[in-house]
Amino acid sequence: MTFLKPKIAIASITTDRHPQVQKYLRVSQQNADSPIRHFYDVWHIAKSIRKKIEKAMQAGPSESLATWKGSIIIHLYWCAMTSDGNGDLIEEKWMSLLSHVRNVHTHPENKLFKECEHGALDRKWMDPACPSYKVLRKIVTDTCLVRDVRKMSPGGQTSSVESYHNIVTHFAPKRLHYFYASMDARVKLSALHFNENSRKSQATTIDGIPKFAVSLSKARQGEPVAKPVTGPPTYAYITPLLEEVLRQRNALPTLQCALTAVKPHHDALPRPVASKYKRAPTSEVIEQRLSRYNLVEGRSGLDLR
Repeated sequence: MTFLKPKIAIASITTDRHPQVQKYLRVSQQNADSPIRHFYDVWHIAKSIRKKIEKAMQAGPSESLATWKGSIIIHLYWCAMTSDGNGDLIEEKWMSLLSHVRNVHTHPENKLFKECEHGALDRKWMDPACPSYKVLRKIVTDTCLVRDVRKMSPGGQTSSVESYHNIVTHFAPKRLHYFYASMDARVKLSALHFNENSRKSQATTIDGIPKFAVSLSKARQGEPVAKPVTGPPTYAYITPLLEEVLRQRNALPTLQCALTAVKPHHDALPRPVASKYKRAPTSEVIEQRLSRYNLVEGRSGLDLR
């Protein structure tokens, strides 16, 4: 935020529901002339609701909940996408779920959302007296959940950020160590790759039919999920990089010229984190190790004598 604010005008930010993030944005926007709206990612809220429903299903007979689980999650996304960030409207649409599952589709008590927008439906409706409905009512009306539902993002989600993080771990695997300059270059390379391939169109068959791949989701307990298949990745960003390499090679014909040119960049790199700690003598560290462990046949084990 500190880096971006001087460069662009930020109207809103979408995050998960981490308490520290909530507090930071709440405190930092108290005296702002143009406060930044804080939205919550719908996927994280949907995941929480799905877990509560599945937990309730394990506690006892819940055929009705199993029937409605998918529709409840779809309804949550619909509430966010069709309300343009209006918290009051989102809340009324979300609470209308309790009437909808009972086959009641008018809501005269509401100020903004007075009637469901769907057509005729043929569903297995819930009985208000059944245990499943009482469990669902407890989940839907939870005070903390309703408060967060009001702030669901109408458009932007965090899924793209998570996809980008997957690209970063491809170019810079966590199991390997990189010095700062190498890590900086790999992160920038991952950004170039992601930006070029993040908006690829869906692949199609010879007949022009969009392609999908069906996978069994572990998070949804083996429920099949259809995912769009995109075309192969492209690497057009590599060409200008190679051209720049050749340009630098011609501009710096010798190793000494290259070292002189790159020295200011190396001097500007931040120092390693470990450099701020006082380094103990090696002999002292070894002595502490030997005082705590008993070496037997080249192997270390706890000295319990």
